[in-house]
Amino acid sequence: MRRAILTLLVTLLPVGSLAHLGSPDIFFEGEAGPYRVVATIRTPTAIPGTAVLELRTSPAAARVRVAPVFISGTESSIAPAAEEMSQSPSDQNFFTGGFWLMRAGSWKAKILIDGASGQGEVDIPVPAFARQMQPMQKGLSLLLLGLMLFLGFGVIAIVGAVVRESHLPPAFKADLAERRKARQAMALAALAVMVALAIGNAWWNLLARKQAAEMLYQPPTLSASLQNGHRLVLQIGSSRWHEHQKGRWSDRIISNHGHSMHLMLLRIPGMDRAYHLHPEQMADNRFAQELPSMGAGHYQIFADVVRESGFPETMVGELDVPKISGKSLDQDDTESACPPISQTNTEDDSFHLPDGNLMLWRSKPEKVRAGQLTWFRFEVHSPSGHTIELEPYMGMMGHVFFVKDDRSVFAHVHPAGSIPMASVVPASSQMNPGEVPLPEHGMHGTDALPVVSFPYGLPLPGRYRFFVQLKSRGKIETGVFDIDVAR
Repeated sequence: MRRAILTLLVTLLPVGSLAHLGSPDIFFEGEAGPYRVVATIRTPTAIPGTAVLELRTSPAAARVRVAPVFISGTESSIAPAAEEMSQSPSDQNFFTGGFWLMRAGSWKAKILIDGASGQGEVDIPVPAFARQMQPMQKGLSLLLLGLMLFLGFGVIAIVGAVVRESHLPPAFKADLAERRKARQAMALAALAVMVALAIGNAWWNLLARKQAAEMLYQPPTLSASLQNGHRLVLQIGSSRWHEHQKGRWSDRIISNHGHSMHLMLLRIPGMDRAYHLHPEQMADNRFAQELPSMGAGHYQIFADVVRESGFPETMVGELDVPKISGKSLDQDDTESACPPISQTNTEDDSFHLPDGNLMLWRSKPEKVRAGQLTWFRFEVHSPSGHTIELEPYMGMMGHVFFVKDDRSVFAHVHPAGSIPMASVVPASSQMNPGEVPLPEHGMHGTDALPVVSFPYGLPLPGRYRFFVQLKSRGKIETGVFDIDVAR
């Protein structure tokens, strides 16, 4: 019983987020049979905990239910009864609800829709992990403090009574000497109680730290080094959290959008040079990349991988890089250059591309609030002002990297939302393992090519820089934009 209570308490301790870094909420756009759905899932800070689901359907549905199911393992075939979601009385297309996540791991929210258009179903991956401490309720803490004081003073009083009166006949009162002995015994008892409390507190803290290391998510360590001046070698380590999860699911890294790792090198503090690369996986969780020509500087490393269970992770590191005259970029690799973030403003809704084309931020919102689902829409124009049709890039109609100016938030987002395709595949009961279909969407609503939309909610207030990658005429174009996010 005591271990169970301790386990519940330590899941409330703080922890950094997994992929995406600092951005635990999930944003998804897709199809559930005849219904178009846009979902926001706000994951709990502690496990066990309740995830909150906000869902919009088109056309309107009459009934929506949700059930949490493990993506892999023996429990993946056992689904609890689906919970009913509440329909908004003012908006028939909008539903809200919640579902319990009982343990850390790779879950999926199985959404079942019924309505005039028939039945629909979609599975949305939900990585669950404890990440934040919540303080004990004030009333409970006061109650426990009162009980501790009552028991402590009770022990001291009992010792005093035993020494003072246990040897006296009935109705006899203790004399001065006996009362003095009783006071001395009570002082010793008080000292013993304090020592016992100190030892118990130290034991509790030691056990809590051990449990916290196993149960609170920590991303694997990532070490980076340069060999021969231009070969980047990355070594993925482990963490107590991962060791604790072994045996529950496979931690093998799988291909995501055709690559085992998506790597972003961002020169800091200006965030003025960015490289999207795809290192090759070697043995023993090592990755290697022949670097292209790069400007010298201090670079922040963001490395995205997906485990076989569908669990996504972002690992971070830093590296000093000299000026490199390296190889040409591979087909899917990109680089971009822009002014330092301190020298730009957030009013610009266009970015001049190196080949003379212009990337436009279409329907730029006047204000974006933290945590609010926002549609980021982009298109590319030729120098003559004509729109340019876009092509799939690594299986999607586009990719966006959002980075907060202090690098506390990093997110790799697609037109389908913030979920990596490698997580969607094992979560979907309609797909075979390894089957990654080319999404038909990438636009939103009535938008047609060349407009590409990305649904996402920036998690924290502050300034962000984001890198929009679209492909046209066989060439990958990267536009860079800045935005201030309000509370």
